[in-house]
Amino acid sequence: MNDERDLKRRREESNEPQKKTTSDYVKLNIGGTIFATTIKTLTSQGNNFFSEMFDEMDPGADGSYFIDRDANDFSIILSKLRGYDIQESIKEMNAKRRRQLIEDINYYSMNDIFSDCFDENGILNNAFICTSDRPIISLITLKDGRLVSLNSDNIVEVWDIASCRRTRIPINYKIARAIAPLNDVRFVIVAFDNVFCVFNLLTGKMLNSLPHDLIIAAFTTLKDGRLVIGSENNTITIWDIATNQCVETSNGHTKCITAFTTLIDGRLVSSSVDNTIKIWDVASGNCVKTITCHTDTITALTTLKDGRLVSGGVDNTIMIWDVASGNCVSVLVGYKDIPISFNKNKYFISALTTLNDGRLVSSSTDNTIKIWDVATNQCVETITCDAKEEIKLTTLKDGTLASICGN
Repeated sequence: MNDERDLKRRREESNEPQKKTTSDYVKLNIGGTIFATTIKTLTSQGNNFFSEMFDEMDPGADGSYFIDRDANDFSIILSKLRGYDIQESIKEMNAKRRRQLIEDINYYSMNDIFSDCFDENGILNNAFICTSDRPIISLITLKDGRLVSLNSDNIVEVWDIASCRRTRIPINYKIARAIAPLNDVRFVIVAFDNVFCVFNLLTGKMLNSLPHDLIIAAFTTLKDGRLVIGSENNTITIWDIATNQCVETSNGHTKCITAFTTLIDGRLVSSSVDNTIKIWDVASGNCVKTITCHTDTITALTTLKDGRLVSGGVDNTIMIWDVASGNCVSVLVGYKDIPISFNKNKYFISALTTLNDGRLVSSSTDNTIKIWDVATNQCVETITCDAKEEIKLTTLKDGTLASICGN
């Protein structure tokens, strides 16, 4: 400190321009917004734009140094230089916003400082990115940990997560709607308008096709390997894949089936455009409970580890249900409260899943993924994507969250 004071005194006596020291307080005018900090903070993590700026630039009449860049980006950069954790702020950005931030990081020559946050393409660290050639319309996890997707070109893609390498299986059969896993990880079921087919993932060959009289709207598989199909005419059918036979038909909904899930005890849960949730005894085919509360179409279902049921819908609401009583025990608040019609293609809950630690994950057509602590009913993290299609979710064997979230 004494050396710096002596240097200032000698320069004053000799009329030599004073060179700023690391402890000097400075004002920066970034795109019209004033920031106050020190040179030490600005240069604390190696050489960058500011290491030489003060020798080459003079302050304005108000004593601030003007830089014609984005103030919001600089606020994040300065917080990082000050040692604050900025990971949450970056996660809330969409890919386009992160790329804009990266442009300013490059301008200030601070790439190395942010290498722990994301790569040069704006991809968050600790995330794997598997890119398909075409938009992905359905996503599932196999019991062996592999990820399987179905894209809009009717191609099944089997992904090895560690390497992001894929095996591609073209499907030469109409327009595919969705995909579901079977108990045997060698096989998957693909649904079309009124046909569902079994494919061998090892050979890429279709084993058999099972015609369905009605248009398939939703489908899933039970723990015993049987297939459940929800039709656009409100009917639920259960199929024995081994014999290609429909073994059960259930009616109860008054409009198109939208989603399925299964409870811990094996009972089937369905939702519909009629705004109801129905719980079915699979053995008898009887509806044992009807739940009504959503004000519009229910679009997603899942179950929590403690057995409670979760539903999300076009009313942009997530509800948690006690299955025994049929009562709604929690309503999760965090999405825009805009009651809308399903056909207007506005914001609605598009998918639900649970993580291995018990937290709930939801996605919405507002391009966000939210992670919820169901003990407190609080949203603990929001991730923003640049999704042009509905975001779909699945949980991998190791607990990692996987999503369709493409540009």
